[in-house]
Amino acid sequence: TVAPCVRCPPCGRLIARTYRQEGKVVGTLCSGISTLLAARDSDGSWPFVGTRMTGFPNSEMIDFGVADGAPWLPEDRLRELGANYTPGEKHTDVIVVDGNLVTGQNGASSTRTAEAVITQVNAASVANVPG
Repeated sequence: TVAPCVRCPPCGRLIARTYRQEGKVVGTLCSGISTLLAARDSDGSWPFVGTRMTGFPNSEMIDFGVADGAPWLPEDRLRELGANYTPGEKHTDVIVVDGNLVTGQNGASSTRTAEAVITQVNAASVANVPG
């Protein structure tokens, strides 16, 4: 479960700091997008305002029967904080890359999400090689 991460200020600071560092990649898949809710910059602001992302959408949570029992829905919370949340077609392979943030909508997106993270890490590694 990702619920503890949502209420973990040290986790949130780490996510925000990593997101702001050149050459670092932040990646989430499916309900893992909820971990971004805890992220805060040193001034308390949410670092992902206006950032394009995707994750486990409300429509899929309803289809899987988990929306009714959820205390909140990730898609709603992310939009409230200012994310440019972009759900794709339900139950399909959807990823969104915005800068160094890589997000996948659901399990069907796992391979392409991982590939996008690897591509970003490799690009950062090449960029940081002296020479």
